[in-house]
Amino acid sequence: MLATIRQQLWESIDRSPDITNLMTAHLIQCKRIDRQPLTYLSAVSHQLFNSSHLIQSVPYSSPQACGDWLLQRLTATSYDEPTTQWQGAVNNQGYLYLQPTMEAIATGLSQLLSIRSSEISNYPSQTASSITLQYIYTRCTQLLQLANKTEISLQLTTTELTTKTTSEMELIGAILDVWDHVSTDLGSTNISNRQIFSLSQQLVEKFLEFEKFCWISSKENQPATNSSCCLLTVVQTTARMILQKYWCLEPLSHW
Repeated sequence: MLATIRQQLWESIDRSPDITNLMTAHLIQCKRIDRQPLTYLSAVSHQLFNSSHLIQSVPYSSPQACGDWLLQRLTATSYDEPTTQWQGAVNNQGYLYLQPTMEAIATGLSQLLSIRSSEISNYPSQTASSITLQYIYTRCTQLLQLANKTEISLQLTTTELTTKTTSEMELIGAILDVWDHVSTDLGSTNISNRQIFSLSQQLVEKFLEFEKFCWISSKENQPATNSSCCLLTVVQTTARMILQKYWCLEPLSHW
């Protein structure tokens, strides 16, 4: 989600005919500040205002004016599809508060559903393994087997997300936290290791809370919904990615 919003902010700027190469996508200042609802804070309007002396035809009177202009461009629907839509606001200091729509969240999770283990690169081992990550991976396997779902849809709908419980949305937030970190992780540093350790713990905690209320059965009177199986699959993919990328370990086939 963070990589997407940075890219789209950059494209919103770069698509203007008089603004070219002021910055690259990875330099866009943006960070997550809240999980419920998912909210990102960006200072890109200040970056743009500080560079306004390079722009002849767009007189920005303040960072807030830059933010208003950016928000209009970011929420436009005229760009090439697929376009991730954002709900946003600009405060009186010019900072952008952006929230992905349910459609955007569904699109992001569906992209994670399409990831296969062969697409995750192995990195040198950095710390010891987390046994709890191994647990949630195998627990997802057990629940999916219990659901008797031979095929998982690679798409989540907005309707499915709007009916999810608080514990499910908290788990989705923890998943996005991990992938936001991965999208901006530029190398193996002590800070990066501490962050992924903290995010892994958070993922485990939110999964265990979700598991308390996760009733899945192959019985006809308790059918497993596709959305629940999708969420379990994304958790499994995320746990596997952390184990492979940061601990150079393959997940356990059974517990």
